Amino acid sequence: MKKAEVLSILEHNAKLSNQEIADMAGISADEVEKIIREANEEKLILGYKATINWNKLNQQYVFAYIEAKITPQKDVGFDAIAESICKFEETIDVCLMSGAMDLLILVKGKSIRDIADFVTQKLSTVDGVTSTASHFMLKYYKDDGIIVSQRENNLRQSLVL
Repeated sequence: MKKAEVLSILEHNAKLSNQEIADMAGISADEVEKIIREANEEKLILGYKATINWNKLNQQYVFAYIEAKITPQKDVGFDAIAESICKFEETIDVCLMSGAMDLLILVKGKSIRDIADFVTQKLSTVDGVTSTASHFMLKYYKDDGIIVSQRENNLRQSLVL
């Protein structure tokens, strides 16, 4: 199916022109434009983003995964609580998961204190959240399918004869 192929190409590199996508998919640029327009109208494409290597900028951010145990609500289950957590500006991703915890929440802050404040003042006060566990990101190696950190050659190794 050409639609899925075009969207897959676009998902991996949203900077490609319609002609470049067309060449890769073996269709015309007009067909690519139509597929993308329809996909936007159908809300198949939810947005476009750039993957930023924040480690290379002076402005650093702290990221953490927060696991949350929640009590499902009658008639809506986990959805209402998840939707209210999605509204916090600190949340990047919120997903229902299997296992000991119910939600996995990716959050972003300018400091560990920002993340701690989010958990203690916002997340833990949401009705239905019964416990949380925080896991701070120490280093990204791959982000959204893109390798962002590779080991540099060890200078000492090159000096050994």
